[in-house]
Amino acid sequence: MKLQKKIFRNIESLEKELIDQIKISINDDITENDKSIILLSGGNTPVNLYKKLSLEKDLQWEKVYVGLVDERFVKNNSKHRNDKLIKENLLINFAKNANFIGLIFDDTHIKKSLEIAIDKNNIFFGRKSIVLLGMGEDYHTASLFPFDFNSKKGLSKDSNPTIIKTETKSYPNIRISHTFSSLVNTNRLFLYITGNTKFNCITKSENSSMNINSPISFFIHNNSKLIEIFWTK
Repeated sequence: MKLQKKIFRNIESLEKELIDQIKISINDDITENDKSIILLSGGNTPVNLYKKLSLEKDLQWEKVYVGLVDERFVKNNSKHRNDKLIKENLLINFAKNANFIGLIFDDTHIKKSLEIAIDKNNIFFGRKSIVLLGMGEDYHTASLFPFDFNSKKGLSKDSNPTIIKTETKSYPNIRISHTFSSLVNTNRLFLYITGNTKFNCITKSENSSMNINSPISFFIHNNSKLIEIFWTK
């Protein structure tokens, strides 16, 4: 098990520390490789984090490649799209010059869109600077869900570093997600969660073994990459 819990008194102190760590990772990779590759999650939790990160003027944003951990397969104008969230909250201010690559290229045909996305997102299948995960109260992370056949395959340690179609009972039911092998291929693996319910999910997963009905348990019990959990109430 490779897990580190970082507990904070409030969201402000959590996001300050997380931004500091993100900056260190981005700068280190730019110094070494002349670019930084990051994968980010959607959802409500990291919105203010992204707004604050966009104000970091000392980062060489033109050398940062931003991708998505996962996406909801909905129309381009949908408020549920993660790329919309990233564009409106991160790719502004000093971060407007970052290089962004989304996951949907044809919002009418999932198979065709996924084929294009795999080609366009090739840069994100290799080593990344950071991956920022979130988690649902059903133990899903990215769009790797309990009780989903494709998610089960995507969680395998032998899965290819790629992106796959997954499904859930929640709206929208069709999702796109990086596989486990892609997500752990990173210098830093962060999980940002809030609230007692999600903290209890982590504790239960930590005190049990890998369970296909608990996708987050695969990350907690993996032996290849430390998952750094940032939590506050």
